[in-house]
Amino acid sequence: MLLHEHVSSSGVFDVWVRIESAATSKSVVDLEFGSATRRAANLVPGQRTVVRVRLPIHGHSLTIRAFAQRAMPDLNVTLLRVPPSKPSTRGSSGGSAGTGGFSGSGGSTGSGGSTGSAGSTASSASTSSTGSSGSSDPSGSSGSSGSAGSTGSSGSGGSTGSSGSSGSSGSTGSSGSTGSSGSTGSTGSSGSNGPPTITLRSGFAAVAGYPTLAKDFEFSGSSLPSDWAAGNDFNWGYAATEWMGSQVSMTGSSASLTATQKTTNDGFPYESGWLSTSGGYSFQYGMVDYRAKMPAGQGLWSGLWMINPGYPTTGEIDISEQLLGNLRSVYGSAHAWNGNTQLWGETQTGTLTSDATGWHDYQLIWQPGLLTWAIDGVAYAQYSKAQATAAGQNWPFDTDSMYLIADLAVAGPDEWGGPPNAASVLPASMQLQYVKIWQ
Repeated sequence: MLLHEHVSSSGVFDVWVRIESAATSKSVVDLEFGSATRRAANLVPGQRTVVRVRLPIHGHSLTIRAFAQRAMPDLNVTLLRVPPSKPSTRGSSGGSAGTGGFSGSGGSTGSGGSTGSAGSTASSASTSSTGSSGSSDPSGSSGSSGSAGSTGSSGSGGSTGSSGSSGSSGSTGSSGSTGSSGSTGSTGSSGSNGPPTITLRSGFAAVAGYPTLAKDFEFSGSSLPSDWAAGNDFNWGYAATEWMGSQVSMTGSSASLTATQKTTNDGFPYESGWLSTSGGYSFQYGMVDYRAKMPAGQGLWSGLWMINPGYPTTGEIDISEQLLGNLRSVYGSAHAWNGNTQLWGETQTGTLTSDATGWHDYQLIWQPGLLTWAIDGVAYAQYSKAQATAAGQNWPFDTDSMYLIADLAVAGPDEWGGPPNAASVLPASMQLQYVKIWQ
């Protein structure tokens, strides 16, 4: 069997191949990654295992050759670009650079003014289409300062400048008119009646507007909101985690998904929580806004994602995945599937301005032919149907509705991110405060 995996540019990648044996007796599977070879031996019928290799990919594709002693297994391939070892430079004035090219901090708001913008994104901070970290030079600082009018203090409805902090004389007055330079920024946080506004980096395609709040799932009660249910007593192909309803609880302000070390009846070493709207709610197109905070710990692997009700025959969109040994990196991905075999996957990387143990908004704009990922209102990645088509990939995201999932896994030795270490503390909980769907 030949598998062809596309990447947008050369680099070093971690390649993960999940193998599920289809043989009726013990079998052996050999994999060739160019000059590198790996063997999975003594696979019993139905067994799943993962082979990992780190290697350079030159050009735009990787060919994997698979040879099976008996029946050919199902193979699922994931590629993750290895970022350069040198850390990315941060922009000045709070404008953390990194892969998302985050802008500087927004101007403070007058007492009656609307929230100021987060500042335009530094145009020099770019992200490659496969998710390599974007770097920023000294010009990657926060958006240019739009200071408030020197004497014209804003009235009760006046708004602050686009990104600069308000001058001492530009504070909210009781009746003064808005200063001429205090224009409204383009990325202020969402108002009570509107969706979050997303800041786009230079070169990004325009995104569709979705102004109507179609669903507001709040996890602040004593039970899960309508359409959501906890997964119970299944594994979904993970190597070390079994999903149990007992690991989902309500705190009064959020839903808590708790991972713990406990050998399950099926022999997995960890139990954890899984929530989804499968069978309850699905939708097509719009903005998804998850608000969540994560635990810290090597081996913890969180996911906020969505799949087609007919999965795995079509597509999967990962709004956010985090390997929580690293509390700043966020991965947004799209995958196309045929059965249990991944046809292709696209993963891009963003950077949080503060670590994942605090509350953050993880957003996706899903429109026909285009996916846009954002963190706290700042877009860090896009992938389009045109890019997929140019790479010879299908585009399964315009065919059907999808449902929502949130989970916290514990990785096994051969899974993405690797297992817990001596410093990892379990139990550990991920908190989910709300999920909003704008259409």
